[in-house]
Amino acid sequence: MPSLIRKTWIRLQTVGRCSVFAVCGALVLVGACSESSPTPLAPSPLPRDQGTGTVVPTLRISSIVAFGDSLTAGVTSSVIPTSVQLEPNSSYPAQLLELLNQRYGAQTIRVTNAGVPGERAADAISRFQSELGRLQPDVVLIMEGTNDLDPDSMTPGLRGAEAIEAMVQDARSRGVDSILATIPPQRGSSRGTEPLVIPYNDIMRQIAVRQGVPLVDVHQIISVGQCLGAGALVLSCLGDDDLHPTGQGFALIANAFFQRLMELYEAQGAVDSSALSDTGRSLMHVPTIRGRVRTTGFESR
Repeated sequence: MPSLIRKTWIRLQTVGRCSVFAVCGALVLVGACSESSPTPLAPSPLPRDQGTGTVVPTLRISSIVAFGDSLTAGVTSSVIPTSVQLEPNSSYPAQLLELLNQRYGAQTIRVTNAGVPGERAADAISRFQSELGRLQPDVVLIMEGTNDLDPDSMTPGLRGAEAIEAMVQDARSRGVDSILATIPPQRGSSRGTEPLVIPYNDIMRQIAVRQGVPLVDVHQIISVGQCLGAGALVLSCLGDDDLHPTGQGFALIANAFFQRLMELYEAQGAVDSSALSDTGRSLMHVPTIRGRVRTTGFESR
């Protein structure tokens, strides 16, 4: 048999590589080819409701960390009555968990709110690494940089953007998927940072493309549609402080992340296209998917 393989190889060098597959296929019949293609594994059957037989939606991940500043922690700004206060139950991570539980009631999903009010992204890398090491999530949602926009800086937001790109790279090294987000718009205020938001978000989009990760366009969500408003209530999903979203604004942000997670991680064959909103469809692109399983409930930090 070795003599046969040797003669076959010599002949292949003469007749060209196109004959490799045909000859190897013939030799398999007599045991001459030492390697063969593995038989593809059949996909696991999707869980079904035992009463109706319908497919039960299943998410292929179950541990999510939402990382950021006050916009993640849930500092909520109201118009009537005027108030700005931390409301964890109104935060987008809390509302995201509600949406996930409604659709994936057959499994336990954890969403950890790792938002810290007032934090700069440029100062957050070590905390990011600590949180991912402690929680070991499947996916991390990153929306940060508002506090890095310094109008007196020659390069406002640049250090924060560099830090966020480093976070994405660190997450990848741990086998954790990242989903980036742009930051919300701001209504004209004494902060002087409103004109810096769009250039910063452009950098976020560039990072998402460069690193090959999906991006949720929060800026667009809070700038259009039911949030557009008019007159004194322009950008009506921002509260009276011109910076933080209202409860409605956070609900829209939560829904956008929900749509993205459903599109990326719902078990194949279980996605009902009618469950995807027009906004969700318009803001999605699909990267490589990884997943691990973790449990427990919502945590607010």
